[in-house]
Amino acid sequence: MGGIKSLFPAKDLEATKAFFAKVFGWSFVDYGPEHIAFSNEGLDGGFFQSTLSATSENGSALIVFYSNDLGGTLSKVKNAGGRWGNYKTNICFPWW
Repeated sequence: MGGIKSLFPAKDLEATKAFFAKVFGWSFVDYGPEHIAFSNEGLDGGFFQSTLSATSENGSALIVFYSNDLGGTLSKVKNAGGRWGNYKTNICFPWW
């Protein structure tokens, strides 16, 4: 079996690339005008052009980003135009 890849909807692929590059240093490969991919970032996957977006109110998946400097990371998110629903949360999963 191959690896698992996750694809997420995005309304603006260029803005999505700019955000993840600025905050996390990710790089992307374009696969046509409606798909972009990332890899070697702890998760392989990508984004596809969509008028819809994933939200926790609609039952979206929970994606956890680790940071050794949470305050610094949240500052980068804010400076890149992002927002977060819960400022700081300790998430403990027994299988990790």
